[in-house]
Amino acid sequence: MPLLKKVILLIDKSGALGRGLLKGIARYSQLHGHWLVFDEQTFCFSKNSAASPIREIRNFGADGIIMPRSTIKEDILALGLPCIISELRVQMPSIPYERVGSFNILGDDLAAGKMAAEHFLDRGFKNFAFCGHDRVFWSEERASGFTKRIEQAGFTTSIYNQPATRRRPNSRQKQQRVLSQWLNSLPKPAAVMACNDEHARIVLNLCKTAGISVPYEIAVLGVDNDELLCSLANPALSSVALNTERAGYQAAELLDRLMSYETIPYKDIIVQPTIVVQRLSTDTIAIAEPEVKKAVKFITDNATRAISVRDVVESTGPSRREMERRFRKFLGITIHKQIRKARAGQIAKMLAETNLTVSEIAILLGFNGVEHIARYFKKEYGINPTQYRKRYCGK
Repeated sequence: MPLLKKVILLIDKSGALGRGLLKGIARYSQLHGHWLVFDEQTFCFSKNSAASPIREIRNFGADGIIMPRSTIKEDILALGLPCIISELRVQMPSIPYERVGSFNILGDDLAAGKMAAEHFLDRGFKNFAFCGHDRVFWSEERASGFTKRIEQAGFTTSIYNQPATRRRPNSRQKQQRVLSQWLNSLPKPAAVMACNDEHARIVLNLCKTAGISVPYEIAVLGVDNDELLCSLANPALSSVALNTERAGYQAAELLDRLMSYETIPYKDIIVQPTIVVQRLSTDTIAIAEPEVKKAVKFITDNATRAISVRDVVESTGPSRREMERRFRKFLGITIHKQIRKARAGQIAKMLAETNLTVSEIAILLGFNGVEHIARYFKKEYGINPTQYRKRYCGK
């Protein structure tokens, strides 16, 4: 029987990021680990013990540890334990692998912002805004990814950053009052990306209090896809999903190899966005021209079918030539391109949210086999469906 390894997991389970990492770690442990896993409840730093936490870890005989950067101290690193460090919520230089034998879990926040921008651009918005935190690295990175993509499309972004400090008792109420005024001042309809789901819920609540219709006057999109928070929101919150479970699996796999004294070339573990999970908070098409809006809705509603440009034109009144002109004017792309984006997005959604094989997805979506769906998908995403699922979905 393989030797059991003692692994300490100091990961916050209260949010979607931590829970996703833990799901991936658990999946690896069940399949390959032969681990005894101890979290903050089962392995606790005794408050009444005269021994220091460092001595407790040493006496416990842990073989490895996964913990956030915020809990790291030099004396923990000095123990020389194989270590995976989560830096998802902070901006600090990665700890050199050669020094402590650790790998780092980092978030691709720029890509999350870009994906949010694409979601809104596909729905025809012209007015954009970002709501985040002041001087908070991951929030600023998400804002940067969002605004850069919006600028590439020829638009600008209004930015509201909540101050990082709250010195006075009434500061929270004041901040929400200022945020409410900012939301009211946005030209409508507006697309608002919030830095995370928690912040997006605040925006939704303030919109409701101010009588702003969501999603028709303001559409709101969060990040992290915390299903509990998203379902508690009213209306239900759309969110950028991250591949935290895959990152957790990778982290566990690397830790296992480190604990087995393998020499491994250093490489950061990157948490990347996978898809936008659309719920009611962005379920709208912000296009003034009614026939184009009708056509885009037809394409979105029929993304699971092999529809043609002719099908789209027949669902509207104008001629094909006139509809192509309007699409270029209001969306900057052709009807065929809009169909391809919607269909490829549907493929990505099914790759992320189901365990169907690529062949099964091809049949359900009306493609002529795996090669056809692979070429179609690669033209939009740059990689084939199997590569996408492995890279972003951990399947």
